[in-house]
Amino acid sequence: PAAVRHARTRGAGRRPPPLARPLGLPPGGVRGAAVGRGSVPPPPSPPHMLSGLAEGRPSGYASVSPDGEAPPEEPEEPARAAGGRLCGCRRPWVVRLVVTCLFLALLVLAAVAMDVTEGAGAAPQGRSRLRDASGPPGGGRALLWSVPWFQSVSNGVCEAAEKVLLHPFCQTTTSTTTTTTTETSTTRTSTTVTTSSTSSTTETTTTSSTLTSSTTTSRTSTSTTTTTTPHPLWPWPSTVAGTRQKRVVKGISYAPVPLRRAGAVLPDDDFMSSNTSGFWGPRSHGSGGRGRRDLEIIAALGANAVRLYGNDPALDHGPFLDEAARQGLDVVAGLSDYPYVQMPGSCLHTSYDCYGQIRRQYAQNLRNGFLSRGGRRYHPALRMVILMNEPDLKFEGGLQGFPGEPKHFCKALISAFDAVLSAEQEAGVEGPAPNFTVAFSFGRCAKCYSFQSQPSLGQMLELRHAMQHPHSVNYTARNDLWWAYQRRFVNSFNTQNSASEMRHLFLDAYDANFRSTPVFIGEYHAPVVPDQEADLKEILRMAEDGSTMLAGFSFFEFQVRYDKGGGEMNFGMFGLSETDIIAEERISFKTYTSWCLTPVRAKSLGQHCGHLQTDVDYVVESTWHQSMDHIPTAELCCSECQKAHRCRVWTWVRDARLDGCPSQCWLKGAGAVREEPKGGVVSGLLHSEEPQEVAYVHDALARAYGGSGLGLQQLCPVATTTEPATTTPPRPRSSAAAPRSPEMLVSASWVGCYARGALAPERAGRRPERGGPLSTAACAKACRSVGYMYLQGDGRCRCGDRHPSKLDCQLERDEECSGRCLDDSGNDAAGYCGDSLRFAVYSIQVSSGAADEEQAASA
Repeated sequence: PAAVRHARTRGAGRRPPPLARPLGLPPGGVRGAAVGRGSVPPPPSPPHMLSGLAEGRPSGYASVSPDGEAPPEEPEEPARAAGGRLCGCRRPWVVRLVVTCLFLALLVLAAVAMDVTEGAGAAPQGRSRLRDASGPPGGGRALLWSVPWFQSVSNGVCEAAEKVLLHPFCQTTTSTTTTTTTETSTTRTSTTVTTSSTSSTTETTTTSSTLTSSTTTSRTSTSTTTTTTPHPLWPWPSTVAGTRQKRVVKGISYAPVPLRRAGAVLPDDDFMSSNTSGFWGPRSHGSGGRGRRDLEIIAALGANAVRLYGNDPALDHGPFLDEAARQGLDVVAGLSDYPYVQMPGSCLHTSYDCYGQIRRQYAQNLRNGFLSRGGRRYHPALRMVILMNEPDLKFEGGLQGFPGEPKHFCKALISAFDAVLSAEQEAGVEGPAPNFTVAFSFGRCAKCYSFQSQPSLGQMLELRHAMQHPHSVNYTARNDLWWAYQRRFVNSFNTQNSASEMRHLFLDAYDANFRSTPVFIGEYHAPVVPDQEADLKEILRMAEDGSTMLAGFSFFEFQVRYDKGGGEMNFGMFGLSETDIIAEERISFKTYTSWCLTPVRAKSLGQHCGHLQTDVDYVVESTWHQSMDHIPTAELCCSECQKAHRCRVWTWVRDARLDGCPSQCWLKGAGAVREEPKGGVVSGLLHSEEPQEVAYVHDALARAYGGSGLGLQQLCPVATTTEPATTTPPRPRSSAAAPRSPEMLVSASWVGCYARGALAPERAGRRPERGGPLSTAACAKACRSVGYMYLQGDGRCRCGDRHPSKLDCQLERDEECSGRCLDDSGNDAAGYCGDSLRFAVYSIQVSSGAADEEQAASA
């Protein structure tokens, strides 16, 4: 064999070692030469060498000429040469390595294929099929997994395939660690015998110690710790079906609390339950009559999701999810604060460990609607669950109004996350499952390890670290939280900042630090931006950008929260009518009214800052001007102009490329104004005589979302009335008592409160022909032939066709016009009615009642 190996040489110049040459062969043998006449015949080939023969000669033997010289080397056949190089014939170890790798690859593919096939099989009754795969496999996979290291290789390939295919199908694994401690103690007992003898002259005492017993006690204690990877449910796809386009969440926050008094408390705020269908559904749960159809309204505005807050796990949520699915809406459900900070035995009393409280509550939610009826799969409309809303302000931090101790709220959150995963496993849940999230406030966390000066980021990083290292917050997890966090967790936060501030305040830093975790804005509404529609479209463009992790937002909010009062009433698209009742619903044994909805005007800066234009610069021929750096919003720029005595025009620059907050405000004096197009600016003209267009919040949202919009009939699906849509409250009337009449419909929209000054009252317009005090409704009807009605309190009414700005009236705060109104019965009522010094101005719209009746009948 040595001679055979060394005979494979390139030419005569390469000689094999003398001892390696077979007998009868001279040195200088040439590989591949033909056997010629006179050559020394080779020895007979054994049977096992016959496979190496080629053209009648043994492979690897050299031939020589009769004179002992080597003949010229013949060129190798191209195919053989190429084949030898490709197969690694000159390097036998390469061949063995390639064959071994191919064999292992086939084994791994077979194992993964069996994993997927087994995962797709039927599950036993009452158990999840994937959970049954925990521990050593059976059947064909048992043979593969019997190789000591193959289980690790198979799991690693499965994990890699999950990341590539974005579909977690690997089997659940359970690892059990058993620790046995043996304590042995030996007890020795000594017995002392004393003998005493006494005589008259001598006393002798002898003491002897003898070991009488020896006892050995052995105690064995066994502790078992089991860590189970959560059931690998996979989240719903984050892209539009069949494309790589992001599926952007366009939601609306929904909490239709039917309370009008600030500080009033609702006994149960779960508006996802079946007993509140008079608000969100087509039918009332209590009376069986018509409902307000809020979910239908949300869908008509172009939203694809609805976000909720309160949650009572004892109530049925299935009908709400069914109706949301019919309207094409995803549901972002929220867990209540009750088990965290309110109920007896809350997390505050268990050292912020919320596992027990949340596991029981979530298990009950799974039984009461979160899972499809009679199955173990989530309801297809449920796409996200908010574990807690603003937890950084709900514990001790909420008392001071800033985020509290990160270890406390992080421990509460990871224990709650652990609890919902355990509840899923106990219920045997399978198939597509919702993501989980935590909606942080947009506050800066001074106690967080990093990002103390940027909102929300510090809280999110602290939570991520706690998910990966639960022991850092003194918590022992029952499930693999980091595994579940990477697959099913989404960050979220609430903000009222505008889209122009979002990138430099939050999004740029988030994309750099969270490259695989999407983020969702749980509450978004900047009520004082000059152009609501433009702001909403801008934040949507950010969410649609594939280079960012922003997944969408939920507009805040559907209805004005009168019960909160104060600044919270600046939010909300719809108010509550005091005219028509749709339904009565019982909530916790008390009856509450589902009122008609009324549209809310957008709180434009134009009410105080004159005529506004976006992406237009006002160039003023004036000798006075002043610039102010780091003004974050157009509202503040307008306020600074109002403070400056000489300011008449202002321009706010969104990005002036300044350090820190990049925005800038320019104040300008009186003079001729010229408009020039310029992107990224907002300009305002104080004391403008141009009438301001009446804009409603829901209209701006519908245009941004691409919705079909709403009619007045959808906001109040009861009989048509001739009452104006104002805040003046006539006596409430139920839908059953409402008259149906095909007469002209008159509606009034709030314009503003204007001071009369020295203006003669007659210039505001004529008095109606009908004399005496008039109710607001009667005044609107009397002024239907002109554009505006002016109320002066105590039933005094004027009609005019000019906007108050044309009359050089001074705009004041709405509250200044809160005066004495009259209802239809001549009784006092509260509302915006003006007084002897101020006009409460409304614009009048007239439509055909008969046409609306026909439209409603056809619908």
